[in-house]
Order: sequence, then C-alpha cells, then structure tokens
Amino acid sequence: MVAPTRFPSGISTFKTNNVLSTYPNLPASNQSGQITIEMNPFVAGFYTQTNTTATITAGTGTPGTGFNGGMVSLAVTTASGGKAAIALNGNVATGQPVQLIPGNQTWFNIQVAHNSTFLTDATAVSRYGLFDVSDVTGTVTNGIYIEKVAASGGACNLVIKNTGLTGATVTTTINNVCDLSRPSGIYGDTSSTVGTLTTAGAANKYNAISVATPGSGYGQAPLVRALGASGSSPFAQLYCQLGNGSAISTTPGNSPGVTGPGLYAPYIAHVGGTGYTTFTNEVNHWIDLSFYYDGKGRLYFGVNGKMVLTIGQDGVLPLAAGGTTSIATYNSFFATNAAMTTSIAPVLPQAGSFEYIMPMSALNAGAGYALNTAATNIMFIDSIQVASEYN
Repeated sequence: MVAPTRFPSGISTFKTNNVLSTYPNLPASNQSGQITIEMNPFVAGFYTQTNTTATITAGTGTPGTGFNGGMVSLAVTTASGGKAAIALNGNVATGQPVQLIPGNQTWFNIQVAHNSTFLTDATAVSRYGLFDVSDVTGTVTNGIYIEKVAASGGACNLVIKNTGLTGATVTTTINNVCDLSRPSGIYGDTSSTVGTLTTAGAANKYNAISVATPGSGYGQAPLVRALGASGSSPFAQLYCQLGNGSAISTTPGNSPGVTGPGLYAPYIAHVGGTGYTTFTNEVNHWIDLSFYYDGKGRLYFGVNGKMVLTIGQDGVLPLAAGGTTSIATYNSFFATNAAMTTSIAPVLPQAGSFEYIMPMSALNAGAGYALNTAATNIMFIDSIQVASEYN
C-alpha cells in the first residue's frame, strides 16, 4: 500500500510568487494560532473593540455598502479625539497570542479599503499589524505594524518596536513602504490611478451604471458604495469587475499602453431601495498588506502580494536598531546595533538577522485609526489572516 501524502509544512493556496506563498491555509500539526477571519459574518465577540465616538459594524446591509464575502466598517462619528479599532482577543495570560520566535514562521495579512476623505485627511493616523495592546491607536511598546501618519497622504511606514531586549522601547522605522491612495498600493507608482463610475437613477432607485475612468493597477475588484441621499432598506448594491486597465480596447485582450487592471463591467448588483433622490457612488480599492517572518532571520513585506522590502542577514543596506530609513533607494536591509547577547540567546542569530530588531513579546492582530478633524472617515476590513508555528 502506498504511504499517504504528508504535508509537514501545511497547505497554502496563495500563488507561488505571492509574499504569503507559504501561508498555511490548512495548517500542519506544528502550526497553531492559525486564524482566518473573512468577516463573513463579522463576529464582534472575536475582537476587543475600541470605538470612542465611533461605530464598528458589519458592512453588508449598511446604507449603500456591501461586499461579497462580508466585511466590517470602522467609522468615526465625532472628530475631536475620535478613534476606531479592532484587535483579536487574547494575550499572553489567556494563551491566544502570536509571537515571533526564531525557528518558527509567522504570517500576517490584512485586506483594507478606505473612503476618499480618509486618504485626504491630514490628521488621520492608522495602523495595521501585530500589537501588544488591544487599542492599536494608543501607545505600543512591542509590535510590528504598518502606519499611515498624519499629513502623509496615503504613504505608510513599517514600524518595528521592541522593549524586550533592554527595557526601553526601541523603535525602528522604514518609511514609504506602501501608498494607500493608489490601487496598486505601491509607493511612487504613478502608473496606478483611481477609477471612477457614473451612476444614475429614477423613481427613487439606481437604474444605470457605467465606467467613467477605468483607472489602473487594481489588485482585485474594488468596494463600490452607493451613496445616494435618503436611501432606505433594502439598499442598492453596486459592484465592478476588472478588465485589462485604462482605455479598455474593443478588441478582446488588446489594451495598448495599459499598466495593470482597471474598472470594467460594473453592475447594479441589487436594484432595491426606496427614497433615493441622488444617485452618487464612490469606488474604494482594496489593498493587501502582508508580512512574513521565515523563522531563519528574514522578514518579507508585501503589498497586494508583491514583495517590496526584506530585512535579514543577506540584506544590502544597514538598518540600525532604533533608526529610521526609507525604501526610496533600496528595499533590502540588514539589522545593526542590536542589543541581543548570548545571555538572552546562547545561540545567536546570524549577524544582520531580523531577530536583532524584532518584537519579543506576545502580540495580537489588529487595525484601527484615530483623527483630530474630519468625522467622515471610514476604514473597511475584508479579512485578517495570521498564523504561526511552535516547533
């Protein structure tokens, strides 16, 4: 009898060229804490919610907003001091954390979208990643996360905080790792532009939809929101597929000068609703923000599956613990000036390894934002994925 096939590294369904190509959708026996939350449905009890002057709700069924497979929306309703965040329950005491440990792989991914005011608000600060606190908008002493700082537009930084080595929080920052304002999510990608749709209606219902500008660089079908005034349940729902990109050609497969997928073949997925007096819409692109620690000294960070930076012993440029740099010139780094000693790790990692700057604490996945002015910002989360190994 032929021996059964074993999968000691789990089973992944990501493409081989994706930064999460080894993500264990079906974990092996040595992989625990593997969680996939698709927001279908959003289960509030899975999360610690920070919702000062905010609403945190499942997206499907809210006015003009719905997405196949579910999602959750975080909407601040009062500007001054407003914040909204969610973090998976669990901590080191309850035995439900994720921890980066040498020799063990760790994966994280979040798929997010934002409305237009969020991306143009000069005061909004948002974070996505692994944290040692439930309120991810507050003070973080250990963590690895993506952060959009105030007045940055959509540009984000990768922040790595470690308090375990010296007792003082060491913050290492890499600027411009992604751009939330571009469908591709790639910082400096001028070939990626936001597309728009034209919608119209009559008799208090949406009855027409078409592509106005296709845009380009989308990673997946966007979130399309019907924002017409005074609509009531059941609300209209809009959807748009992707084509070859800008200036869609009438000849199949032929789109000259196009750089990446753009809006194509929109639909009024649900015509329902009453009371609409206007028939506006907004297209909000989804972006995947991912990082992967291989357990052997290297961290990989990716946007929409594309690897944009690495930190490890075979990096090109030095990255000082507690320092700040940017990927404007290079995107490959090795760690320096670390405090790890043989008293902490008798078998030290290789020189330059990510272990010298990585957080050494129990962490939980989360996302959220805080702001000082506009009270119209919304963060949408389609999924959070996190997994780790223990031997």
